[in-house]
Amino acid sequence: MVVHYSMKISLDFDGVLAHTMKRWCEVCNGLSNNAPLVDITKIKHWYFYKDFGLTREEAFIIFDIVWENWQKLEPMEVDLWQKTQMLNN
Repeated sequence: MVVHYSMKISLDFDGVLAHTMKRWCEVCNGLSNNAPLVDITKIKHWYFYKDFGLTREEAFIIFDIVWENWQKLEPMEVDLWQKTQMLNN
C-alpha cells in the first residue's frame, strides 16, 4: 500500500515576503492632496494609521488598493520567487 501525503504551506506576505507597508505609504501619499506625507519610519505599531489622522476603514481601503496592484509590490529579498518556487516543488 502506497500512501501519498500532501502538505499545505502558507506564506506571510505583509512585511515578510513583500514590502507592503512601503507600497501602502506610496499609495497613501499619492491619494493625499494637502495632508502631510506618510513616512514609513514613523510606523511603530499596528494602529499606525491613527498617527496619520486616518480611520481603520480608510487604512484598509489603502491596503485594498495595494493588493489590487500586487504586481507593484517589491519583494523583501532578491530572487524570492525562486525560493518560494522551491517550496512549491
